Amino acid sequence: MDSITCATCGKRYPIDAEMRKKAVSFQCKECGSKIHLSPSSSSPAPKPAAHHPESLKRHGPSSTAFSHAADNVDLRVKNPETKEIALSDRIQTRFSLILVLLTTTILLVFAVYNYLSTKSRLNAELEQFADITATRLSKYVAESLWSLDYPALDDSLRSEMMARQIDAVLIRDRDGKTVYTGITRDKDWEIVPTKNEITGAFIQNRKTIARKSASNKMDEIGLVDVYVTDKFMNQETMRLLINTLITVFCVNFLIVILVSILLKKMIVRPIIGLKETANRISLGELDVPVRIQSKNEIGQLAEAFERMRISLSYALKRLQDRDPL
Repeated sequence: MDSITCATCGKRYPIDAEMRKKAVSFQCKECGSKIHLSPSSSSPAPKPAAHHPESLKRHGPSSTAFSHAADNVDLRVKNPETKEIALSDRIQTRFSLILVLLTTTILLVFAVYNYLSTKSRLNAELEQFADITATRLSKYVAESLWSLDYPALDDSLRSEMMARQIDAVLIRDRDGKTVYTGITRDKDWEIVPTKNEITGAFIQNRKTIARKSASNKMDEIGLVDVYVTDKFMNQETMRLLINTLITVFCVNFLIVILVSILLKKMIVRPIIGLKETANRISLGELDVPVRIQSKNEIGQLAEAFERMRISLSYALKRLQDRDPL
């Protein structure tokens, strides 16, 4: 492959046989001189580019020089294509994902801590409730147990069963094995009499039933066992956990919306504007100023684009000044 040399600066450009068969004109990248290649010519001569002064005043140096450069073989600039950015690669998506993961982690840690602390508090309240109930019953049923008044015993036990947390109450002999009487709940949560042992996961509290004797001494006559279920406590803690998870979802949804709006306004739109300006500059439209709308990092980037545009305009003007009028 042959080559031609710019007579002004000496830069060499490769040419092929097809270019030698036809007239070719292009501008030197180094000095801006016009190089003209005639058919079958082996000694191209530089042809300086002439620009009318009135045209420079009317259109500015950028549009004139860059429009000439766009027509050349080696300096031709294609119209930039705007590629669609994948959803996973967008700033909004990634930033929103990071925020969602962060807030979800924080809120879930808070939810677990709140769940455990609430469950511990409710468990302590149930134990206290069982202790208070057993203490009260041990005093109320003393006379009824001493006189073996079973209807009075049953009424006292049923009155305590009005609290839904109580699953069963048993009255025992002093040995703690024999069950005198008791009541419990069936599968429909109805109160039924029983003399059987209560099995299952319950909070149990036992108190001694004592009666004052003739000598003013407290004689032990039996025991009362109160069984409190944690069924309703677990329902409450589960409801609390579900509400917390719903809150996490709602907070994350609001975060995604707010972050998307703020990012689009503060970052995405200015960047898209700078991209469009850069595309116009690449096509030779150096007379379009870059809009600077903020004083943050995006604004500093816009100022850098504006300085670059002005520098390119001056550089092309100096290039034109080298050509003879």
